[in-house]
Amino acid sequence: MSAPANGQRRVGSALATRKATKTATCHVGSIIPPARIIETPYEENALAGQPKKRIPRAAQGERRSHLALRAMNLVPCPQCKNPKPPHQACPHCGMFRGRQVIPIKATRTPA
Repeated sequence: MSAPANGQRRVGSALATRKATKTATCHVGSIIPPARIIETPYEENALAGQPKKRIPRAAQGERRSHLALRAMNLVPCPQCKNPKPPHQACPHCGMFRGRQVIPIKATRTPA
């Protein structure tokens, strides 16, 4: 192979001049033709993040195994017998461990 001419350098198998052309470049430095510069993020083939590797279904299931919802554990209130969360005051009667801790407004019965 012959040496490149003065003012040129070898890139791959093609010769490139030292003067850079005024075209848009993306983040990796490749030249994008001016007609293909992306105007909106919704355009087809927009530059977006892509996964490096495919995640197997087993790994996906293992990751999601802790996301399951559990049913609330309810116990009957010893005062009014309505279901309430354990170790908390009853939202219906306001009693906790035999004491009134939440003031409950009296409900008026229709006459």
